[in-house]
Amino acid sequence: MSDAPAVEPRTEAAFVELLRAAATSADGVAALASAYAALSSEERARLLDAIDAAAVEPAIAFHDLAAALSVESDVELAARIAERMRARTDAVAAPASPALRAYLAGDETDGALVLVRSLHGAFVEALALAWSGRDGAWSSSYVPVLHDDDVASFVQTWSARAATGRPLARAAPRDGMDLLAAVVWARHRATGTLPHGLDRFADLLVP
Repeated sequence: MSDAPAVEPRTEAAFVELLRAAATSADGVAALASAYAALSSEERARLLDAIDAAAVEPAIAFHDLAAALSVESDVELAARIAERMRARTDAVAAPASPALRAYLAGDETDGALVLVRSLHGAFVEALALAWSGRDGAWSSSYVPVLHDDDVASFVQTWSARAATGRPLARAAPRDGMDLLAAVVWARHRATGTLPHGLDRFADLLVP
């Protein structure tokens, strides 16, 4: 426990509300991370103490800690957060999302692809690409935090961008990675650029 004064009740209450929102909403995760990052290191330490002392619901506390860890720059506080996450992992109520999912339509010439990878609990990250070799059109998007319940609508949005006119369909992750490798390589040869967010999935391109 920290020897610093306890966090103010109003501040603690506000963070508890943000913490509850982070358990069910990707926007809540972003809001919580932003608010946490705005605190001083002393205030962040006191907040971690308050979370422990408050005996908040395990699933909510887990999501709170995950959001905090994503923006924590203090090595000692980051270690405290990671330790608490490990202690709470078994108590998280939300079912884990599949490790990797792929949705695709078309081929290397015209198509679209969405890759979704599990982060923690019901939260995922997503990489989406759409391309058309006929007119050279290319678009991409990386979403660092997305709730699993919102994946279907995200995939539907990118289905509309596919030049094939067909909706994206669930496919084997390996098929998605093979298509990604082919499309990205062709794009790099033609323009010398890579899609934003690809680095988050680059480890999956290694055989």
